[in-house]
Amino acid sequence: MEFTKKFDRMALIDILVCSIFGFGKVTLADFKKGLTENLEVIYGGDKDYIKTITPSHIRGLALQLVAAQFVEPFVADESLSGDSKMNKKNIYLRLKVAELQTHYRLRDNALWEQFGFNCN
Repeated sequence: MEFTKKFDRMALIDILVCSIFGFGKVTLADFKKGLTENLEVIYGGDKDYIKTITPSHIRGLALQLVAAQFVEPFVADESLSGDSKMNKKNIYLRLKVAELQTHYRLRDNALWEQFGFNCN
């Protein structure tokens, strides 16, 4: 089963760095919207292929980005952690920085292979 459909890795990286995460805190809704609005760039310009992309493919890609620790969730207001008042509006996402803090993890080619992304 294809969870994400084949996508253009470099185009996805550009969208993540420049369009989605380039302007401050990113909510879960903003992340999903950014991926959805950029389908043609991420999945290529073939209109017939784009029509085969479903919401589950977008969710699969988003979850795979989190699982690979390219994107990480965080709570801006730490006092809400563990509080029943916390909800998804309090959770944000950011690009994860590599251990040596010289680049984002998503710039590491080996990690893309390790996590089995369906990309070219």
